Amino acid sequence: MNARLKKGILLVMPTKNYAIQAYRVAARYKSQRDAEADMFRQVINDLQTAREAGFVKQVKAVADNRRLWMTVQAVITDPANVLPAELRALVVSLSLTLQREMNSEHPDLDFLISVNETVAAGLAAEITSRGVYSPKLPVQPGA
Repeated sequence: MNARLKKGILLVMPTKNYAIQAYRVAARYKSQRDAEADMFRQVINDLQTAREAGFVKQVKAVADNRRLWMTVQAVITDPANVLPAELRALVVSLSLTLQREMNSEHPDLDFLISVNETVAAGLAAEITSRGVYSPKLPVQPGA
């Protein structure tokens, strides 16, 4: 890691290896669901930014979204996947619907964002003692 002292402030110049190492350390403290939700949030952010940007940014954001959903589909269709068959079928169906939208001449970015937000929210939920999903909400002071 490169570091310089400039006017009493230590400037850290992280290298690629440092960034990878930092990611690995941070990943230890996240559940797989949280990490997956973060991936969806990143793609959501890219799609939202692309909505106001030019054509090239939109194409890149849609390509990133496509790559994410192709990965989801590959994981879901893996024979070793332990999710219930009905849930896997629903996710594959959703993935195929999104693929069709992304392959259209003018993909509806709002639709893609909406679906990704719903999936990210589901991944960020937790199972309560009664076995129901409950969103992880920030704790309100004094509550």
